[in-house]
Amino acid sequence: MTPLSLALIQAQTPLSSKQIRSSAILSIVKKTLPLLKDYRNNGLVFYDNLCTNNPLGVLFAFFGHDFSGCYGIDNTDSQIKYVTKEDDAIRIIFCNTTIENFHYFNNLFMDLVQEKITENPNNFESKITKLRKIYSAKDFLAMECEENFWSIRLYELEEDFFPLDDSKINLYSKHQ
Repeated sequence: MTPLSLALIQAQTPLSSKQIRSSAILSIVKKTLPLLKDYRNNGLVFYDNLCTNNPLGVLFAFFGHDFSGCYGIDNTDSQIKYVTKEDDAIRIIFCNTTIENFHYFNNLFMDLVQEKITENPNNFESKITKLRKIYSAKDFLAMECEENFWSIRLYELEEDFFPLDDSKINLYSKHQ
């Protein structure tokens, strides 16, 4: 885990059950958490509970993280966003319009990653193109911009930048 994402995670505090129950959207997110697929090779972990990050304010309820940032629901518009820290500045990247779409996208992506690891097909580019089309049909806003989260992740997977083994984990664990 990068020091920047670690700083974001260490500043998190769990939301109370009462806070979660008092919000329909947070209740839905909480019920969705066990359905999300983790991925060890990039440190992707989804929490058992929702958290806030006091330095960022109450704008987000975070539900997971990876090596570079945290996943959360924006309390102002109920959209899923990825919060990272670059050059000491907080950067917010749009993921999905709903938690249901995030669940759908995340799990399809993880299935494709696993397929690439186990089968390493020659014509993998066509599978990424197909997934890109599926994503665009399901949640157009998520794929509308190259700087959006899923556009970046698909690019990383297509260009072999996305970690398919544990070398990144080993590198980060040596320096913690």
